Amino acid sequence: MNHGVYTRVQDTSVSTPASVSVGIPFIVGAAPVSDADADTRANLNKPYICYTYAEFAEQFGESTNWAKYPLCEAAYVYFKLFNVGPIVVCAVNEDATAEDYQTKVIAGIEYIELCKTQLGLVPDLILCPGKDNVSAVQAVMLAKAASINEKYQARALVAVDGATYTAAITAKNSGSFNEWGIVTYGYPKLGDLQFHGTLFEAARMTSTDNDNGGIPYESPSNKYVPMDSLVSSTGTVLDLSESQANLLNAAGICTFINQGGQWTAWGNYTGAYPASSDVVEYFIPVARMFDYVRKVVTNTFRDKVDKPLDRRLLDSVNDSVNQWLNGLVGAGYLIGARCELLSAENPTTDLMAGIIKFHIYMTPPGPAQEIDFILEYDPDYLETLFS
Repeated sequence: MNHGVYTRVQDTSVSTPASVSVGIPFIVGAAPVSDADADTRANLNKPYICYTYAEFAEQFGESTNWAKYPLCEAAYVYFKLFNVGPIVVCAVNEDATAEDYQTKVIAGIEYIELCKTQLGLVPDLILCPGKDNVSAVQAVMLAKAASINEKYQARALVAVDGATYTAAITAKNSGSFNEWGIVTYGYPKLGDLQFHGTLFEAARMTSTDNDNGGIPYESPSNKYVPMDSLVSSTGTVLDLSESQANLLNAAGICTFINQGGQWTAWGNYTGAYPASSDVVEYFIPVARMFDYVRKVVTNTFRDKVDKPLDRRLLDSVNDSVNQWLNGLVGAGYLIGARCELLSAENPTTDLMAGIIKFHIYMTPPGPAQEIDFILEYDPDYLETLFS
C-alpha cells in the first residue's frame, strides 16, 4: 500500500533525430606504413580515422611519391588544400605487385563494412585514387556504395580517362556507370603537383557539406578548387571551354574549369545521366539528400525495433519524423516533406508479422544549373521622350 505523492517519468513520445556523419570519405590505397613510427603505426587492411595531417603522417608515414602512395595524396588534398576532415583510410600492402595491388584495393573496399562498429560512423564517399579508372575496381566501388551494412548508402568517386574531352565522353558511354557513381574527368594541378580529380571532387563535396552544417543539399559545382591547370592522364594540358565542359556534363561527367581566373568544380550529374530520367538518380545533391534522410531515420529509430507495435509507437515515429522534416523545410534544406502511415501499404498480414511501413515524401532543391534571361525591345518606353 502506498501513502503519499509519487512520480514517474514517461518516455518522450518524440524522438530526437540521430546525428549522422556527412561528407566523410573512405579512401583505399597504399601508404608508406613501414616508415611510420613502429609504436604508433596503424595496421593494414582496417579502417582508421584521421582528423589531422599530423595524425595521418604519424600513423601511415609521409611521401611525395603519390603514384605509389595515393593515401598520402588524399591526406594532402583533404587536410592541406581544402582544410577539411576527418578522413577514413584503409591502407593496403605497399609492396604488392601491380596485379596484387589491385586485388588488395578491391578487398580493401569491403572494409567499409567495419566502420560502423569500429569507428561509430559510416562514410558516404568511397575513393580509390589511382585505381578509380579501372573498370573492375569501379564495379566493386559502385556495388558497395549501393549497400553498406545492408542499410546505408554512399557515392563512389570514379574517373574516366582520355587524351581529349571527346575521348572521355566515349569512355563514359562505353562504360558501366550508374547513380551510385560520380564520374570525373581530368587531373588538377597546382604548380608541379598533380592530383586525382576524384579526390578534388570529393573534398569539394565535403567542404560544401561543412559550409551547410553537414547537410548535403547543395551541389559542389561552380565552387572554388585550389588548382591552376587541368591535364589528362598523359599530362596533356586540358584547356576546356565552358561549352566543352558542358558537353562532358551532358554525358554525366564532372570536371573542372577556369572561370575568369578562378578554378571551379563543374557538373551536377551522377553517372546515371543521361540514361536515367529520375531526378533522384541523376542530380548529385538530390541523390545525396535521399541518402542522408535514409541514414538519419535508420539510426534514429533503431531503438524502436521490437517495441510493441501499437498506436503509441506509430504516432511516436510518425510525429518524430514529421517534426524533423519540418525543421529541414524551415531551414531551406528541403522544399517540402512529410511522413505518412498509409493503410494501403500496411496490409493485415504485414502487421501480423510485425512489419510496419512509413512513407516519406520529400523534395530537395535541385541545382539551378541554367538561368535564362529573355530580353525584348519595348517601344512603349519611347513615350518617355515626350513626358
